[in-house]
Amino acid sequence: MRALMASLLIGLNEVNGKLVLDKELYPVNIIERARADYSQLASTKIEESASAWLVSFEKCVYDSETTVNEFGNYLLSLMHTRSNS
Repeated sequence: MRALMASLLIGLNEVNGKLVLDKELYPVNIIERARADYSQLASTKIEESASAWLVSFEKCVYDSETTVNEFGNYLLSLMHTRSNS
């Protein structure tokens, strides 16, 4: 389990207020679920690059840095739950 969490952390970066998620590690359906669950806390937009999903945040209820970090934590939690199912 520690190896899974470590690899997921490697695939998650924040760049200029956007969360950059490695496409090989983060399925888009999990990201979309997190976006839906966070819809009351921020407006999010997802973009696709060759190797990553880019999630941007606007109109955050809390400061954007906290929102981005907590969204990343929530994604890790969803991935962990998915791996234990």
